[in-house]
Amino acid sequence: MQIEVSGIFRLLTKPDKGFYFDSNTKFFKAQDSQTIMKLNSNDRYRVEDILNTYGNSVSAIQLNWVDYKLTSGNSVFTMSENKISGNVTIDYLFISLPDPAFCPIVLTQINCQNNTVATYQRAATRCQSFNGCAKKGVCPLSVVKCPNGYNLASVPSKPNGCPRYYCDPSFLSN
Repeated sequence: MQIEVSGIFRLLTKPDKGFYFDSNTKFFKAQDSQTIMKLNSNDRYRVEDILNTYGNSVSAIQLNWVDYKLTSGNSVFTMSENKISGNVTIDYLFISLPDPAFCPIVLTQINCQNNTVATYQRAATRCQSFNGCAKKGVCPLSVVKCPNGYNLASVPSKPNGCPRYYCDPSFLSN
């Protein structure tokens, strides 16, 4: 018997809740924001919304990235509900690797003038792009503390070049 690997997925951990696999665990994949498919079956379900709870568990996680992974088909998830109707809430999310799969823009050193700093924005794919030069401002001294399993990442951002902090899963490359 030969097994063909079609994708590699890794658990996006929740600091307050461990994952336990048992015979009742069912895995799903979103085909879009309103259709989910049960893995290893032909069962498809229409839903009103897929609710992402990772923002409640992980401070500073990039929520548009989690939503992108969820609705683009680049993840599988579990949920505890036995009946699927209306809104469904994901319990655990397994994201596809590598991530990001490909960033088309290579960042180069930008030299800004006259007491300004280069700023960047981070897309839902976690790819960064130059967002212009901004006048340096006063930045808050507080830094986000990421939970176990997550690493702190920062991007100088508009309006004043201060770092915008993200807690990225520690198994991802920057």
